[in-house]
Amino acid sequence: MRNKIYLAVICAIFFFFLVWCPSVSALEKLGAISLEDNKNYISPDIVYEAGFPFADLLNGIEKTKASIEDIYTNYLPAYDRIVGAIRSAESSLQLGFVDMLSQRRQKKEPEIPENAAMQGDEGDEAAPEETEPQMPQFSAVYVGEEGTRRFYAIRPYDFMESVMKMDEKNLYKNMKTQARGINKLIQANTDVNFYLYIGKTMQDTKYFNEIIPNELCTAPMFDEFMESIEGAAGIGYFQIDTWEDRLAKQFKTDHHWNAAGSYDAYCDIIQMMAEKTPEIGEPVRIKEIKEYPKIKMRGSYANLSGFSNFYEEFFVHVYDFQNESTARYSMASREAEYDAGVFDNPDNILFDHYSNFYIDKRKYIYENNNGRNLMIIADSLSWWSAWLIAGNFEITYVYFPWDYQEIDYNGYIEKNNITDVLMLVYSQAGIFNVYGYCNYGQLK
Repeated sequence: MRNKIYLAVICAIFFFFLVWCPSVSALEKLGAISLEDNKNYISPDIVYEAGFPFADLLNGIEKTKASIEDIYTNYLPAYDRIVGAIRSAESSLQLGFVDMLSQRRQKKEPEIPENAAMQGDEGDEAAPEETEPQMPQFSAVYVGEEGTRRFYAIRPYDFMESVMKMDEKNLYKNMKTQARGINKLIQANTDVNFYLYIGKTMQDTKYFNEIIPNELCTAPMFDEFMESIEGAAGIGYFQIDTWEDRLAKQFKTDHHWNAAGSYDAYCDIIQMMAEKTPEIGEPVRIKEIKEYPKIKMRGSYANLSGFSNFYEEFFVHVYDFQNESTARYSMASREAEYDAGVFDNPDNILFDHYSNFYIDKRKYIYENNNGRNLMIIADSLSWWSAWLIAGNFEITYVYFPWDYQEIDYNGYIEKNNITDVLMLVYSQAGIFNVYGYCNYGQLK
């Protein structure tokens, strides 16, 4: 009898989870309930490339397996709270190792006597030699990973970085494939101005190995990609060519640009386009910097790795649009809710403010009457920049490759009277395609 009771209880528990998890998942997708995003994203373990036998069928199987794993992991009762508590404890332990390594690497400056002016002959003082500023001694400690990236916590300055887990050979192969596809796309549509703007990451910079010495620096591949693009009306990239720029223009724990970075990128893009079409005008000016001191911003690196010790104050820009009502309608932000303190909850430390502040839209309309209609082929970088770039055009359409596998590019341009196209992409997705959804070579 005891064994029967035991088996009945175990079966009841399994049946409860079997029904509970898909039910909660379905209710969330229908909008009936809202759950905290614990950032535990589960992707297919294998992605089969086009041309591989039965690629579509095999990819469908892998996506189904990932979906089942997601349902029976992320929708377990109290799973987000359990994961949050474990991650918080791990973060505290990891921070101790970061501090210990940082202290070991700090070099004491040599003491210089007060009267240690360099002298030649007695009584003659030689001018001090000019020296270049020295780069700080950074300490980087591995703190976690997810499907495509590894994460590092870095002292001093308390920031985080990610590196791509894909090996150098496949990264290079993907880069060449993406470049060829984009060139074909440009050549097939010479009747529009085609612009390319890449969201550079620290891994794409020449100083990367000064901060994380044991990982692959992708700067040479980044440069080769940029040099291989042909026929574009303009090419640019997000300027973080010094570590000071990286800290000033990106969130400390995220690859996305902050308000300062998105504005710099916006100015770069508009000035690049205005060389061809001056009628779009100048970049709009900043009217005010609005700070939210009660919000501790933790970005995607912190969320995905569970390392929550580093944070920063959240801030946005208010811009000086001539037609303020049209601008506010087009940007569709949650500014009023942030001003009212709706998102000040200190317990929700992993809330994604970058994706939340500006509401993602697929179409923007401004009263410019300059005859220019823009299409942005975008990824998540557009969430803080598309509405701003759109302010210099009449109508702007935003297309995300993750919405559809392919698009009738020529038909889309003709149907919407597109005059300009901007490819605005993050390098890990747009150049190296580590996530598998940015197959720009497959766009028709």
